Amino acid sequence: MESRTVGLSFVVFVIFFVTFKIVVIEKVSIIQGFVPYIEKPSREGLAMEQMNKSESNGDAIYNFFPNISSYVDILDTKLSDILSNVRRLGATFAKAAIEIERPNNERSFKDLFLSMFANKETTTENPTTTNLTKPLHILLLSTWSSGSTFLTKLLTHYPGTFLTFEPMVLIKGYGAVQNQTAAEARLLLKDVFNCNYEPGSMGEKLLGFTKTSDYKKWALHNIRLRNVCEGLKNGNNYCYDPAFVSDICRLHPIQLVKTVRLRVEHVQQLLKDNDINLKIIALFRDPRAVRSSRLGRSWCNFPSCNHLPTVCQDHNQDLRMAKMLAELNSDKVIIAKYEELATQPKLAIPVILKFLGLPWHPALTQFMSDHMVEDLKHNREGDLHTQSVNSSSKVNQWRVKLSKADLAEITSTCVRTIESHEKLSMIKLENNSTSPNFKTKNPS
Repeated sequence: MESRTVGLSFVVFVIFFVTFKIVVIEKVSIIQGFVPYIEKPSREGLAMEQMNKSESNGDAIYNFFPNISSYVDILDTKLSDILSNVRRLGATFAKAAIEIERPNNERSFKDLFLSMFANKETTTENPTTTNLTKPLHILLLSTWSSGSTFLTKLLTHYPGTFLTFEPMVLIKGYGAVQNQTAAEARLLLKDVFNCNYEPGSMGEKLLGFTKTSDYKKWALHNIRLRNVCEGLKNGNNYCYDPAFVSDICRLHPIQLVKTVRLRVEHVQQLLKDNDINLKIIALFRDPRAVRSSRLGRSWCNFPSCNHLPTVCQDHNQDLRMAKMLAELNSDKVIIAKYEELATQPKLAIPVILKFLGLPWHPALTQFMSDHMVEDLKHNREGDLHTQSVNSSSKVNQWRVKLSKADLAEITSTCVRTIESHEKLSMIKLENNSTSPNFKTKNPS
């Protein structure tokens, strides 16, 4: 058991080591490099070309950046693969030891290594407390078939992001959380944001439920957890082990929660909660496209998914509440439009990054190259890692997929919803904005 624990600790270290080396390429410290919003990096903190731009234009660091020459993608590297090659593992250990012996000022990296393999009393830092500042907590709210999985995958590829995928299944498997369980839902959110999986916590209940339910695979949407818990001899049990998940979770400075089961009004109270550093992204999609997608889903057999009056009423209410919260809390709430993310990603994604305080990263450029294309090998429906089917052509597929009868029904039932969505835009135009987060096109 002890050797297994040491082995797991080493692989977690190796992954952190490789991540560290990637960050060193860009000369950013292990803590500040992942979360630039904590403290603005010095000139050595960003690639020189981007830094030069930011000196003349503060928003330039959020803009699309095509250069990925210094980026190394390790998200396809799994713990089980590393453990299967002892010789390579030993060589990596030796290289890591050499790096530790080099004179430098990176105490945190040395302490991380020594705390795993040397006498812990000689270290000054515990590996599970590497992230010394309050993490960024991102809550992505949307509804079924609205592009939330695509945006989740995009955000997950940002370095240092730890994903909790659809935690509300613990409370409501089908449909949205109701008013009577909203308080319980908020407790669950706080637990997963704070990596609280202690006995009796909502976080622990979530892991126990997920492990024994039909949603078991959903935990594996979290690439960084999946890489260190899947494919081991214990049958993926570490993916649901509260202590292990908590330790891995606490290493990450960005906590992302994605859910389609929570209404915007139910999270309003969390904006005033000082225990979390919350940023809310409310994502909306054309109701005609949503309807077109859901008609082909056998699981969409409950009112909040297939009953048009309910669907459009919920959309209207969520958008109205999101606008109000965005106007009152422009630094904490943003409205995102799926169509603009799909057709104008180089303009729309920087809007979200600026809101989050995260500069553009080559990982996003790589993601766009790998996933936002028509190549089917990169867009396999159902694959946990690549399930981000998206292109500009898909935005308007509803125009040919919806029958005349279905189109007529939704047009008459959801006329206000369609009109408000068409006027919505997340891309801020110069001198034509109604709030810091979104603009409304001139109404007719």
